[in-house]
Amino acid sequence: MSNEERRQHEPVLKSSFEDTMRVMKASRSVLDTPSQVAHAGLLGVSLLFLAAILTMARLDSLLNYAVIAFAAAIPLLVLGYVTASFDFDPVPGALFGRSIVAAGQVVGFVGQIAAGAGVVLVIWHMSGTAVAVLGGVAVAGLLALPLLGVVIAIVEAIRISSKEKAEASEPTTTGEVALPND
Repeated sequence: MSNEERRQHEPVLKSSFEDTMRVMKASRSVLDTPSQVAHAGLLGVSLLFLAAILTMARLDSLLNYAVIAFAAAIPLLVLGYVTASFDFDPVPGALFGRSIVAAGQVVGFVGQIAAGAGVVLVIWHMSGTAVAVLGGVAVAGLLALPLLGVVIAIVEAIRISSKEKAEASEPTTTGEVALPND
């Protein structure tokens, strides 16, 4: 790049830097969001399982895959946690920062899946029956969730309806004051 080309790009670079600094000053630090709690918890789980697995003399294929899953999960969870720590005000130029936060949510979710896969692989290593139970309970829970939702909605609708009927049948006062009889 020649000196002439550099001079042409200087105003753009200076403007971009100034815009970036303005956007960063408009950002807020965010703490204790549900995604941050999930990322931090699964990061701890991943590190603990890795520490426990690394003390073993020999790894079978399931534990080897678990190590790979946890190793993949750790940086993804860290990136998800860090990007969830920022919130950008909708100011001009904040689109990129907001996009990074959204991308961090996706990366963090992939990290959560990797950590979950690692946990399942460790459970599978310990007991094939336990993994079958885990899968069966997960499927039963997914099937039961909408059914329980419908039952709860019906019970709630009945409760609200009976409450409205009870309120409608109560006598209303007209605001008149009753005087005692002499």
